[in-house]
Amino acid sequence: MKWRWPDAFCAALINSQPMGFYHPAQLVRDAREHGVEVRPPDALASDWDCTLEPLEGQRLRAVRLGLRQIRGLKADDGLKLMALRAQGVRTPEGFARGLSRRTLELLAEADAFAGLGYSRRQALWAVKGLAGEAQVETRAPLMARQTLREVQVDLPLMSAPLEVAEDYRTTRLSLKAHPCSFFRPELERLGAVPAGRLKALRPGRRTCVGGLVLVRQRPGTAKGVVFMTLEDETGTANVVIWKDIFDANRRLIMTGSLMAVHGQVQNEDTVIHVVAERFVDLSHLAAAMRQEDPDAPLDRRDGGRLQASRDFH
Repeated sequence: MKWRWPDAFCAALINSQPMGFYHPAQLVRDAREHGVEVRPPDALASDWDCTLEPLEGQRLRAVRLGLRQIRGLKADDGLKLMALRAQGVRTPEGFARGLSRRTLELLAEADAFAGLGYSRRQALWAVKGLAGEAQVETRAPLMARQTLREVQVDLPLMSAPLEVAEDYRTTRLSLKAHPCSFFRPELERLGAVPAGRLKALRPGRRTCVGGLVLVRQRPGTAKGVVFMTLEDETGTANVVIWKDIFDANRRLIMTGSLMAVHGQVQNEDTVIHVVAERFVDLSHLAAAMRQEDPDAPLDRRDGGRLQASRDFH
């Protein structure tokens, strides 16, 4: 099914979350690498679940991410939005008559009003400025005759890294860019090669690779060996960490969300690993994506994590 219908396969797996080994971000990345167009959650187009949208002249369809992908949004609120949309509602003011302000804020923060022509900040300003919430006409009929929208002001545009960080915070993935694309100069200064180039390196060569930590595994049958998966903008890299190296770097390995790994390339039957020798914690770079003021103190409440790794022991 994945080979023949990667669009349906991707949508079905995301609709079945939480499950399995992979984050939605990795499912989306794999689908896009196999020719599937993926579209973001949208207040005017998304159902609760992911859906498939026809593409003219193409066999595969576009995957429209569902409202379920928005962190904190409840299924009941998603269904209410769909019902309002079926009644012809097409504006934040209209949605405000059936949805709570908090629900509107979650939609705005997730950039789900982009289809209405609002940037993320413009949408959040608009919904915070609404004069009433659900049933405003019956609760305050005189106020209901007034406009619900405050005057829109010119708001500064978000930087590209901040947009991507907000995507990860609100929807657990970004269709705009991969975080490591912003860190590539720093990774290159450490000697890191893109994960997609590892297959071109000869076995035994010492190299470095960096990326977001996706998975950490420590199988009970592996005699203390830890397996880690990193992801950058070009793909994934598998890292093997022997027990003595793990014991010496345990804290960094178990808590780092973005790191560079120096080690030796191993290629056995086309399965490529980097056998780790030392590590560099780059989690501060992920934390810096959320800072508009480069001189402001970094917010390290979550260790700079953009997404939680999936750890198996």
